[in-house]
Amino acid sequence: MNNDFVSTHGLPGRMSLRTRQHESVVVSTIIYLLYYYLLSFAYSSYLNPVWEGYGFSARPESLSTSQALLVIACSLILPRARNVRAYLVHLLFLLKVIPSAVLYAQANVSVEFAMAVYISFGLVILFSAIPLEFSSRVRIESRRIALIALLLSFGTVAAMAGSGSARLFSLDLSTVYDFRRDAAENFGSALNYLMPIVSKTAIPFGIVVAAVNRRWILVFAFFVISVVLFGLSHHKSILFYPFITLALYIFLQSAGSINAVKLGTLVVVAIGVFAIVYMDAANVSSGSIASWYASLFIRRALMVPVLLDSQYVEFFSTNTPYMWSGSKLTLGLIEPAYDVAAPFLIGEAYYNSLETSANTGFLGSGYAQLGFAGCMIYSAGVGLVIAILNTMGRQKGFAFVASMVSVQMLTMFASTDFVTMFVTHGMVATMLLLFVTGQPQRDTRPIRSHLPKS
Repeated sequence: MNNDFVSTHGLPGRMSLRTRQHESVVVSTIIYLLYYYLLSFAYSSYLNPVWEGYGFSARPESLSTSQALLVIACSLILPRARNVRAYLVHLLFLLKVIPSAVLYAQANVSVEFAMAVYISFGLVILFSAIPLEFSSRVRIESRRIALIALLLSFGTVAAMAGSGSARLFSLDLSTVYDFRRDAAENFGSALNYLMPIVSKTAIPFGIVVAAVNRRWILVFAFFVISVVLFGLSHHKSILFYPFITLALYIFLQSAGSINAVKLGTLVVVAIGVFAIVYMDAANVSSGSIASWYASLFIRRALMVPVLLDSQYVEFFSTNTPYMWSGSKLTLGLIEPAYDVAAPFLIGEAYYNSLETSANTGFLGSGYAQLGFAGCMIYSAGVGLVIAILNTMGRQKGFAFVASMVSVQMLTMFASTDFVTMFVTHGMVATMLLLFVTGQPQRDTRPIRSHLPKS
């Protein structure tokens, strides 16, 4: 009798949990479908008419419905937990898979591209689910590392300014390409190697730890360093990294954080669609805020990376792959198939300019290295990286790890070769830092109490 009562008494709770899970799946699928159709509208109404000469072609017969069904199918297999894996897989789906579905449905791109996208996404989901358990015997207080990160960031900026690049300092976003190459030549190899580690590892780490401890002066200091770093290096992305990191840390602390990221991306695209409708109604083609917004967020942030992926797949489906001949991994044992790196090769092939660096993420760069097999190898690698970060998220805290690695994972998804991420973009430094860092705890002691006594 008592067992029956307990079983019956517990049933509503289990049903309620199951109902909430089903509701979450339905809400998530609706968000993704709205996102897909808004982006499709932006493509047909803006990207194809305005940017067709840059590769945004029109398919004779749209495949919009079939791709929408695939978006629904993919949304049903996404992880639902509130952890680093679920967050990064949903981020990949938002920023790569759905824009790729839109491109394949609307543009004249190959079926090989679509196959690569969906199979690679499946491999990321599969390998990211591998349960990994590890721990470090070394534990360094996160606030101490944050202070070291601050000193390293300040020292790097001072060295860059002293290299002769101070005369090229500019915060004008429209002139970055005029000074970037000259600035890089002034820095030399050491500073060029250190700069991405500072901008993508040290500064995000310092911002998150300072935010955990409510040290807003330190947060402000890291923001100022980022602005100066942008002015010296002329890399636009450096200017946005701190804002992305802090905003995500604040977002990801809430219970519905992953849905908040989805809704935030949906709002960004919705604003872009309104901007496109406004430009059409007001007969404005360029020079307006609406035009700037649509070009930056719809074209450059969301659709250009997947367009480049499709061009890499198309080119290396019929041409010799690099087989990592330009990488230090092969020790120079493989004869390079080309005289230039893949981004410049694609820039010449599709944009008629050897000066154009058409950087892409793990999908396109994997295809450049070893065709379809290279793409699959890189996809499995991305999945394993996510699995490692997921374990670290359980140990150090979801919001802490997810916000700190977001910038680098976005880079891995959209603009850098997978191996290069570890060699020159600070991914190794980030993972080592997370490995030895203790779980950040809010500390009310003043910063000076952590400094060594003289």
